[in-house]
Amino acid sequence: MGKDFIVTNIDELNMFVRTGTVIDHQQSVHSSTTVTTSGGGGFLHQGSGYVHAPTTTTSTSSEEKLRIFLRRDDGTETEVEFWDTPFGVREGHRVSVVYAGPKAANKGVAVALINHSTNNDELFLRRLDSMLPKMSGCLALSLILGTPVLFVLLGALLFGSAAGVGMLGLIAGFAIVITKLSKRKNLANAVATEIRAKVSEVIEQQKTTSHAA
Repeated sequence: MGKDFIVTNIDELNMFVRTGTVIDHQQSVHSSTTVTTSGGGGFLHQGSGYVHAPTTTTSTSSEEKLRIFLRRDDGTETEVEFWDTPFGVREGHRVSVVYAGPKAANKGVAVALINHSTNNDELFLRRLDSMLPKMSGCLALSLILGTPVLFVLLGALLFGSAAGVGMLGLIAGFAIVITKLSKRKNLANAVATEIRAKVSEVIEQQKTTSHAA
């Protein structure tokens, strides 16, 4: 996602829902294997010494992929994918997908899946990382180390002395980083709360529609 897909405050959040009947679904498992080698080497001199064989470690991981095809009430079809979820669904089930994203982008990522036929739902809050402001390690380090330097320069320029301002700048740098991280966490919690509320709203709407029918 690009910079145009970032939610910086809760007022920028937009959510929409796609509801329909499952006409097809595909479940598959994707596996990956990682091989790492460490150690090895040794010392030989005039026929004596030692040799250590390298150690090889193999690890395998797998992810389950769920692809759902929905036919909406207006006849259009929607395809959506979810990774690493044991969510149960089959043809004929009534399903809603909740999307979230910034209002300016007029699009979103699937953050919740509701199966009205089985009364199950699941939230995919890890997908929020793609739409929330990020702070890289380089930026955090720059703020922590760069702020003291800036304070020293300003102290020397304005007061003719840099005594004590370096430590003050270091504290200020840490404070800025902590504030930014705290703001991001609070925003993530607020977005998650809005998504949960939307899921509850969709469930109640479908119940009302089913009873009316």
